[in-house]
Amino acid sequence: MIQHDKGKGQQGQGPTYPLSYSFGFLLCCRVSADDLLESYMAAIPRKVQLLLGQDSLAPASILSLDRDWKHHHLSKGVYINLPFDKSTNIYEYYIGSTCCTLFKRVSQHTRIAQLYTGGKLSKENSKSLHHNYICKPNVARNFRVLAAFPSRDVPSGCVHLLEAIMMIFFQSCPRPQRNSRFMNAECHEIMRTLRIDADIPRVQWTGLNAAWPAIQGFRMDRAPCKNKLVDIAEERSLSSPSSISCITLRQGKVPHGAGFTLCYICTTFKTTKGRLPTGIEVRQLMSKGRKLEAARAMAGPDPACGDCGRRESFIAVKHLIHHLAPGVLLCGACVMQLKAHGVMHTAEAKAKLVGVSALISRRRTEDVPCENCAVPESSQLTRQHIYNAEVGQVFCSACDSYRRMFGRDQDPSHETSRQAFQNMDKQREEGMPVHCGQCNGAETPGALHHYNHNTGKVLCKACDLYHRKHGKDRDVSKEIRRQGMVDMKEKRKEGVPMNCDQCNTAEPPGTSHIFNAKSNKLLCIACDNYHRRTGQDRDPATEARRQALADIKKKRADGVPIYCDECSKTETPADTGRKRFACSGATNRLLCMTCTNKAYNGAMKAKKAAKDGLGEVGGGIGWRGLTLVINLVVF
Repeated sequence: MIQHDKGKGQQGQGPTYPLSYSFGFLLCCRVSADDLLESYMAAIPRKVQLLLGQDSLAPASILSLDRDWKHHHLSKGVYINLPFDKSTNIYEYYIGSTCCTLFKRVSQHTRIAQLYTGGKLSKENSKSLHHNYICKPNVARNFRVLAAFPSRDVPSGCVHLLEAIMMIFFQSCPRPQRNSRFMNAECHEIMRTLRIDADIPRVQWTGLNAAWPAIQGFRMDRAPCKNKLVDIAEERSLSSPSSISCITLRQGKVPHGAGFTLCYICTTFKTTKGRLPTGIEVRQLMSKGRKLEAARAMAGPDPACGDCGRRESFIAVKHLIHHLAPGVLLCGACVMQLKAHGVMHTAEAKAKLVGVSALISRRRTEDVPCENCAVPESSQLTRQHIYNAEVGQVFCSACDSYRRMFGRDQDPSHETSRQAFQNMDKQREEGMPVHCGQCNGAETPGALHHYNHNTGKVLCKACDLYHRKHGKDRDVSKEIRRQGMVDMKEKRKEGVPMNCDQCNTAEPPGTSHIFNAKSNKLLCIACDNYHRRTGQDRDPATEARRQALADIKKKRADGVPIYCDECSKTETPADTGRKRFACSGATNRLLCMTCTNKAYNGAMKAKKAAKDGLGEVGGGIGWRGLTLVINLVVF
């Protein structure tokens, strides 16, 4: 079905081949069906996919598609227009595509229709069926988006191919009355065959597309222009941003076909003037797109803005050029500056632009603090931090306003106190207790805590008054003791068991544990007295042994039998005096006299062996044996 016959038909007619060589080459070799399908499914909205799967196509279902083409400022894509003639109540269909942006292309159609409604079209647009129809009076335009590619890197040929597919679906190409450059009977026959094979329903409307993109082909790789004529002055000024014509001249593309060695600009100029153009003349004849390509080729990868110096990778949008600064790549902000004021940024404006961009970049990776009061940006409820170009620092809104009003930095303590009050209010609203930063006392409804500017802490009323009166922190040991005793009383009322934090002894009936403020622990009487006397924590092993002996005495008094933990021998009433069972070792094991003597003798032997250097009893050759073995090995 794909033919590559490049012969001409009758005189005055266009080519008779149904597909261009580059179109067929793309379909056969350059791309895979899976890649095309994946990119198209990502670009075609779900509503359009459902519409294409219906058994019939109606204007009402097409009009329900996305009409928000004004927001596609960066997307290549395919669109459809259903111009409605109010006098005849008839819809016509037009499929279009764009490799710039959907917004720009549809805006061009709308502008032409508004400009030439009821009048004569320009020579450029007079041959377009679509423009002739939408410029009629009483014709309403209805543009809808059929596909919007999310990436700008999609090849233009894939966009044209999707446009050709949509033309087959919506049958917007009428059969040509005669062959032209972009449409012939063979193309229409291929479209009809594909529609029948794909079981696409037949429609009754008339299309407004005069050409099928398949016959136009895609842009393929071409050889560079052979024009080497460059002015000497240009050769010397290659380093300047404005001398892009030489680079462009050497990168001009030659058209396909045998015998071509020059690009379109050089060929046209030579035909008209009889000589090859110089670099300056080429630059004057270049299109804006070619100038942009030449500027990018000269700037290299990741170019910097020629005004503010920001790299292209730092900004989401690619750099552009402006006619007031030829050959200079500019970021979007600098282009807008040129459009609005006709001049580039001043040094102060550049510094502010770079500083604001750096602040935006920091927000993506970290919580930006104020460089005056160190308040993080995340703590601000409604306002973000601001870059102050006067001093080149990032300030919070309060510090920035203060500097603008008084010309100096604000005392950081003011903002810190405001932030502290804000945090306290937030804790109260959320029901969280506010504690004193000195004595750790919780806030009560009748006595709210205060923020002390001198200490930078949230203090209770007592600690705050003490600091204001004496200029130093209050001794909080008494307050801590009082708070601890209050907590103990509440636990006793609730029936919570009270154990010593040092020896884990339960509170016996008749006596109470004591809260020790210095160690901030709940201690029994013995541990508390020991701590007061020595200033150190009592060894809990002593209390554990005393407790073990007390348990043994209680068992004897109650007549409970006592067993040896080693040999399970039972203590008899005949065992009196030194023959009674006793606690032994660090683990307070209950042993009879025989097992106690064995344990004692074993411990003494181990101690003597360690003293003589024999190591553990029965534990190998010992230190002396090890020394002997080393000597034997060495000598």
